[in-house]
Amino acid sequence: MSSRPAGARGEPDARRRARPARRCGPGKRIGRDADTAPRPDPYETLDDARRGIGGYVDRYHHRPHSGLDYKTPYEVKQTWEDLQNIAA
Repeated sequence: MSSRPAGARGEPDARRRARPARRCGPGKRIGRDADTAPRPDPYETLDDARRGIGGYVDRYHHRPHSGLDYKTPYEVKQTWEDLQNIAA
């Protein structure tokens, strides 16, 4: 009997089995077969894309961010503009 670990004799090692590609965001795939897997088109028309991306940007600017001391980018912009108007 050999003292070699599984996989050393050509047997598959459960820890080293290749994993199938998995999704990492809309339409993105990572891992094995990532380049060969079809990527779905998330938008049917240009108007759909504008609505979807515009909605994302709007949500992004109106939600708190830890890097902004849990203020929204919109609040930070307003504060900065107010300070600029006072200084002028």
